[in-house]
Amino acid sequence: MNAKLLSVLLAYPDEALVEALPELRSAASELPRGERRALEPVLDALATTPLAELRRAYVETFDFDRRCGLHLTYHTHGDRRQRGLELVRLKRRYAEAGLPFEGSELPDYLPVMLEFASLRPEEGRELLASFRAPLELVRAALHERGSGHAGVLDALC
Repeated sequence: MNAKLLSVLLAYPDEALVEALPELRSAASELPRGERRALEPVLDALATTPLAELRRAYVETFDFDRRCGLHLTYHTHGDRRQRGLELVRLKRRYAEAGLPFEGSELPDYLPVMLEFASLRPEEGRELLASFRAPLELVRAALHERGSGHAGVLDALC
């Protein structure tokens, strides 16, 4: 698994993402065959779909369909108080690993977690494993929608 690549492929599409397609394909080519094939739909979409359409599809998938949401604690805690406590624990975990959380996203946002895993592979694998159930829920929802991003979760899981 190339956590950095997966993180980038799950980010909101922008010009930089589309321009980075050759590097993304190169990074994907170094993955095991199954993971590489799982990423082909999202890489092909970046190559052939207008940016406005990529953005629309991203918002419809990840922002409007809660089952596909990339904020993983939402799947286990909803908007309850427990979620806030889990977010604090995640921030603390990042800081204890020497990577204080400084982004504008919440610490349970999957691309953030994947960034952490790319910088701290052992701790990152442990963290992602602890979120296996919500990852599988998102993965199933993405497959149900027919989203190319399902392959990113396939490669991760």
